Amino acid sequence: MSMNELDLIKACIAKDPRAQKMLYDKYAGMLMAACQRYCSSTEDAEDAFQEGFVKIYAKLAEYKYEGSFGGWLRRVMVNTVLDNMRKNKKHAFHEDVNELPNISAPPQSPLDEMSAKELMGILEKLPDGYRVVFNMFAIEGYSHKEIGEKLNITESTSKSQFLRARTYIKKCLEEIKFSSERF
Repeated sequence: MSMNELDLIKACIAKDPRAQKMLYDKYAGMLMAACQRYCSSTEDAEDAFQEGFVKIYAKLAEYKYEGSFGGWLRRVMVNTVLDNMRKNKKHAFHEDVNELPNISAPPQSPLDEMSAKELMGILEKLPDGYRVVFNMFAIEGYSHKEIGEKLNITESTSKSQFLRARTYIKKCLEEIKFSSERF
C-alpha cells in the first residue's frame, strides 16, 4: 500500500494502524536522530522518541498543512525532548550571564574528513546545557531569544552556552587533528 503524504496524514488521523506504521517507518530514523542530538544517553533518547511519537499521533489533526510535514514532526519531537529535560531537570543551564565572556569564535573547521558517527560522539560529550542550546541554535534554527523563552533562561545565557559549546567542539576537533598528525 503506497499513499501520498496527504492521504497518509488523513489515514493516521483516522487511526488506521497500517498508515501509522507507514508514518513511523518513514520518519523514525530522522526523528530518533533528533532525539539523540539532544539527549545524553541512548535510553533518554529512546524514551523521548517513544513519547514524541505518541504526541505526534495525538496532535496530527493539528497539523495545518503549511510548511514541511517533516519539519512539523521534528518540532513536535524536539519539544517533547525539551519538555522531558525541563520536567526531569537533567539540563545544566546553571549560568545567568549579563555579559558574554570574552570567548573568541572558532574558525571554520573542515568537518569533511569526519564521519557522522565521530561528530555525534563529540556532540554527545557536550554538557547537557551546551548540547541543547547548540542543537536548537545551530541545527534547528531557533534564535537565542526563542531558546531563552523555551528553556526559561536569558538570551545572554543561551548565547554563552552556544559559544562555550563551539569552543568545546573546537577543542575536541583540535585534539582529533593533533592525534591523527602524530601517527
